[in-house]
Amino acid sequence: MELTNAKVVAEKAIRVAQKSEARLRTIADNLPALITYFDAGQVLRFANKPHEEQFGQGVGEMTGRAMKEVLGKDEYEKRKPHIEAALRRRCAKETRWRAWVATNSW
Repeated sequence: MELTNAKVVAEKAIRVAQKSEARLRTIADNLPALITYFDAGQVLRFANKPHEEQFGQGVGEMTGRAMKEVLGKDEYEKRKPHIEAALRRRCAKETRWRAWVATNSW
């Protein structure tokens, strides 16, 4: 009986998380800005719909790819000092880096 209850609770938690993710995706996809999240391994984990126009490929195609692949070698090398600073958890620079990646301007 306990196992059944745990399974029901887990399934409900998954449904709640999926609805929350779908809501976030809808909001992010409709913002007039590029929103990107790369993990500590520099793998793209989230990008909103406007990236499709900016990079000429679907979000699904970019997700899971390395930052260097998404940006291209030249752009990656230009941004590398900022990327490394962000990975060292320099909050102000990380925020600035994220804004820069999104807009390509400071």
